[in-house]
Amino acid sequence: MKNMKKLLALVLAAIMMMALCGTAFAADAASNVTITVDGIKDGNTLKLFKIAGVTVNSDGTLNYDMGTGLPAAYDTIEEIGAVTDPDAVKAMAAAYGAVFAGASAAYTDNTAPYSVEVAPGYYYAIVTGTEDTGVVYKPMLINAVPVADSTTGNYVAHDAISTTAKSEPITIEKTEDKSATDNRQVKTTDGYSIGDDINFTITTSIPNYPSNSTKAKAVITDTPTGLKDDVSTVQVFINEATTATSAASDTFTVEVDASGNGFTITFAQSFILAHPGEKVIVKYTAELTGPVTLSGETENTATIKYNTNPYEDSEVEPGDTDKQNIYGLVVEKQDSKDASKKLAGAKFKLVAANADGTAPADPEVIVGTEAETDDKGHISWSGLKAGTYYLIETKAPAGYTKITDPIQVVLSESTATGDDPTTPDTETYFLTKEVTNTAGQSLPETGGIGTTIFYAAGLVLVLGAAVVLISRRKAEAED
Repeated sequence: MKNMKKLLALVLAAIMMMALCGTAFAADAASNVTITVDGIKDGNTLKLFKIAGVTVNSDGTLNYDMGTGLPAAYDTIEEIGAVTDPDAVKAMAAAYGAVFAGASAAYTDNTAPYSVEVAPGYYYAIVTGTEDTGVVYKPMLINAVPVADSTTGNYVAHDAISTTAKSEPITIEKTEDKSATDNRQVKTTDGYSIGDDINFTITTSIPNYPSNSTKAKAVITDTPTGLKDDVSTVQVFINEATTATSAASDTFTVEVDASGNGFTITFAQSFILAHPGEKVIVKYTAELTGPVTLSGETENTATIKYNTNPYEDSEVEPGDTDKQNIYGLVVEKQDSKDASKKLAGAKFKLVAANADGTAPADPEVIVGTEAETDDKGHISWSGLKAGTYYLIETKAPAGYTKITDPIQVVLSESTATGDDPTTPDTETYFLTKEVTNTAGQSLPETGGIGTTIFYAAGLVLVLGAAVVLISRRKAEAED
């Protein structure tokens, strides 16, 4: 009998222990789960919406408490559990978007940035905020459901979850042709002079929003400085198309800036949702009108404005800038024997070199307007592209003989690094060319026979006169 009582006590103790262990496992399964999401820029917020809560039944099965108001396609645990790949999450997001856009407390009771403890269940997550200016955040499905212990088979809490916020990049790039004869796309060029037309290209993409996004936005803006946009030339190409897309109310509109320069392309929301992620190329022409900085640079920016969150106002506007450099030339006229003596009254015109760098045979092809040196011996031209030019003197200073040969000048980033002394400001993209004259005789600048011709011609005349004189005297003597 005593042995029976001891055995019964042991059995009862074992039963109680098993009951306690069952309670412990159930308690473990109900414990909160820490969810940490990285890849979110400081200042933005991670929002978690509970789709389904979960508890462990007394028989060891799971009980799901589905949220109210869920779309029919995702209102059962079987439908939620089938969402395993990014495309399926995107489809789910499209169905959930309208629900969570104006979500009630039932879905927002676990809102927190970056790291948060949540009760067991399934969660729909999205990032909101305006601190990231290069992405559109994508919805995520996070599974924090209890898991079965591999040893006991009992449910225990899900391990801490660490994941990275899903996003798709939005970039924009503005480039221009390298020169009027070279259409390679570059970020900085010096192949244009003031008055030239430049072909520009803006490259970006349509933000990839869920199909029922209420805040889908894509607005491209071009802000020129030192340029005059020709809005009539704007062409928009979608997804590598070779034919430009026509502007219409259901595609996009083009609006000229209030200042009369620059433009904005606003895509219709229906068009954005129908073309997620597709490449956009905008081509147009602008006239180079002048530098906006004393350094001789023009800076021009294109931006794209969009919402980082498909269902909330979280507007950002990243941009990209390109530059055009233009150069200047200063002539400094000096006496050949006294450099401190500056010569006024000399006239020059500036011509572009031939393709092979030689001086043009037709000196009437003028790049720089004919100008005259001032009392400091200076002439200044600006707004010139890189390249080889020739100075042609059309009038010499009083008391000096005109230079007969063209004078070569090469403008580039490495040569045009000085200031224009004819202005009170300080520039950095000018080349000063010192040109000297010798009083009373020609002085070819680039070589050649020059004064030798004149000396030889004079000698011939003198000899000729001597021969004539001797001949006459001889004739007279014979008479």
